[in-house]
Amino acid sequence: MTTGPSQPRLRDYAIAALLLAGISDTLFFDNLGRPLGLTAPLFAALLASAILVCNRRFLSRSLATPVLLLLLGFASLLEAINLRSLGLTAACLALFSMAAAGRLPAFSQAPAALIRFFLALPLSLPRDNRRRVLAQRRAKQRASAQHMSVQVWLVWLMPLVFAAGFALLLAAGNPILERWLSLIDLSWIVGFLVPGRIGFWLLAAMLTWPFLRPRQRRSVGARKVSALVETISQRDAPLPSHSPLWSQHVYGRAAILRALLLFNAVFAVQTLLDASYLWGGIELPDGISCAAYAHRGAYMLVVTALLAAAFVLVALRPGAEAAGDRRIRGLVFLWIGQNVVLVLSAMLRLELYVDVYALTHWRLAAFVWMGVVAVGLLLICVRIAGGRSNRWLVGANLCVLAIVVAGSCFVDDRALVAGFNVTHSRELSGEGVRLDADHLVSLGPAAIPAMDRYLLHVAIRSYTAMALSDARRSLAEEHRLSMRDWRTWTFRNWRLSRYLETHAPASVPLASMGPFFPPVAGSN
Repeated sequence: MTTGPSQPRLRDYAIAALLLAGISDTLFFDNLGRPLGLTAPLFAALLASAILVCNRRFLSRSLATPVLLLLLGFASLLEAINLRSLGLTAACLALFSMAAAGRLPAFSQAPAALIRFFLALPLSLPRDNRRRVLAQRRAKQRASAQHMSVQVWLVWLMPLVFAAGFALLLAAGNPILERWLSLIDLSWIVGFLVPGRIGFWLLAAMLTWPFLRPRQRRSVGARKVSALVETISQRDAPLPSHSPLWSQHVYGRAAILRALLLFNAVFAVQTLLDASYLWGGIELPDGISCAAYAHRGAYMLVVTALLAAAFVLVALRPGAEAAGDRRIRGLVFLWIGQNVVLVLSAMLRLELYVDVYALTHWRLAAFVWMGVVAVGLLLICVRIAGGRSNRWLVGANLCVLAIVVAGSCFVDDRALVAGFNVTHSRELSGEGVRLDADHLVSLGPAAIPAMDRYLLHVAIRSYTAMALSDARRSLAEEHRLSMRDWRTWTFRNWRLSRYLETHAPASVPLASMGPFFPPVAGSN
């Protein structure tokens, strides 16, 4: 049988995918339902090694940047396992895979390439297998190839049968051989034939195959998404109009100029109100609390800023008539400046709200998101002032977002939330709200250092301190039990283990407990 140059490579990919599926069975299948740990970066490293082996003929291209990104993904997995670190590592592996296969696009086309990669990921293995089957059917030597494959199995049939028979006969006459054969336990094969394990192997092979062999052709869905990304990021002429009347009067230069004048006037009112009540400290009207004023506007102001950014991108798209008007450009810069102030006011509103109702994961994420929006608005100014394209703006914003996600992978948000709430609780700071013990316990073992700081400074006669002391012991024991399995190891968990070894739990004697402190109302 004459084989093409691609078929041996497909065989290499298939062998690598099966080996990775077997390794994933050892690392993950028996540990399903338990937290991930050291197994995730270990499997990612093995997948990266398999990518290099399968695409070794393309390694002449520069891999410095993809390797650095991949090391960043590995470091985030070693720090802690969460959706951010898993997503970051998956994206870095995808870029590394395309670079190793010689298909890494330019920086401006990387977002569309990543979207195409992950859209094609679930069906990549079935489609490649279907193409291979169709290619074999079209080959002239198909019948002889099948005949040859049957002959290969028949050649091994007789030796295996006779060898097994001789082994049984020898074991019957030799007690040592009989004992050795009795030690052979083939029951493990039955464990591999359960539907769940077979499905896990198929899923592992389907998910690893696209990384080993990035697709060259684009599927219909991926082409549509890619076309959408290119449409958003391209620097083309003005949007097509159906009539001169529509283009000149509805979104022409005069209409945009008047719109920006009105928008700046409306935003100026909001800016003055925030400057008076938030930044200036003027007392709010009767019936409106500071928390209510902060909560009502914290998130809506961010939505307003995003809509304003979308209007600016459409109004001053490259090639548009309004893009060259100095008056319009000046009003746009003024409006974007007001939007940046608006986002800063939203962050201040959220800070005031946190002072009243404590910090949560969602409020911490809102702070980060508002900062990203503010940077995005400033990038719009850079894009307009520098005459950049929308493609550059999309790439710059994606870089900012990637930096934020990568940085957040190395921040223990649970410990950060717990430490902030303990530090700013009424018991420690003398102002604010009482500590929400239930929320603190729900943060898990990461909150233990914050609990210790609370128990060292607060009066041990409170029921809250007693409850936290019991919860601290339970969480510490839960953490110690989880760390007995090497597959759940992370650098963050290791640091917590070192902390537990050097910090004894604070004791709260039951006899010394005083009057009951009512529980803190839940945050909203």
